Amino acid sequence: MKLNYSNENILKKYDIKFKESIITSEYSEEKNELEIKIEIEYKGDQISFFIESELKEEEGRLESILEQMNKIFNKIDCKLDKNGQIETVTNVEEMMKKWENLRKENFFKLKDENIKEFIFKLNRIMNNRYKLIEMIKRFNVMPFLFLGIYNQEIKKSSPLRLKRKFYNVFPLINIPIQYEIYDGSTEKEKMGKFILKEDEGFDRREYVKQVLECYPIKSEHKIGSFDLKGEGYCSFDKNDLLKEMELKLVIEVKNLINYKCTYEIKERQ
Repeated sequence: MKLNYSNENILKKYDIKFKESIITSEYSEEKNELEIKIEIEYKGDQISFFIESELKEEEGRLESILEQMNKIFNKIDCKLDKNGQIETVTNVEEMMKKWENLRKENFFKLKDENIKEFIFKLNRIMNNRYKLIEMIKRFNVMPFLFLGIYNQEIKKSSPLRLKRKFYNVFPLINIPIQYEIYDGSTEKEKMGKFILKEDEGFDRREYVKQVLECYPIKSEHKIGSFDLKGEGYCSFDKNDLLKEMELKLVIEVKNLINYKCTYEIKERQ
């Protein structure tokens, strides 16, 4: 199987669901869910990414600022490299300008020092072109939508190996991983199946340390073996554009944590 860019302008709409569960040895189970709707306009190696969902109106200055920030990112224009990863964001200067106007309108009206500190820290990213582009590349499902599997042979017998990062995994850690992608196509559609493994750059001890900082344990049980595994699939339409994707990740540290997360991306008509 080999995926190629379409030269046509095509608009695709997707529903995205994220679910995670966190089970720790001495704390109650936590569950989180998120659903958003997006649109992507494909134009060869150029794409426009639209976020349809908007934050619900809430009372309070911080909530108002977040609502306005959401509008800054409701359209993201990107250029893709030959493999389909985001190379750069082409309307980043426009976003920075909108942020600067928003900051000027709100910052000096604020009395809450915590909100001021939040905006001050955020400003370090929003005023730095490189940091802002990197943040957008990592946003939500961006790393999965633009994984980088185009113009490469994907075989049934031997995998295409890609070194990537799984961003903001509990507790907000970026984990180096390796995708092993196989051709799982049928007569009706192109499909890729993959498994996830931790890459050699992943520091298990640092991960356990950060989990313990979030969830200190009192028991004297020795922390046991570490296990990370993941799997998923992605299917494509006649134009080699994504139809559906599912990715599951499980991290288990015996006597400490069992973490599971699932991303589902489905095209809607």
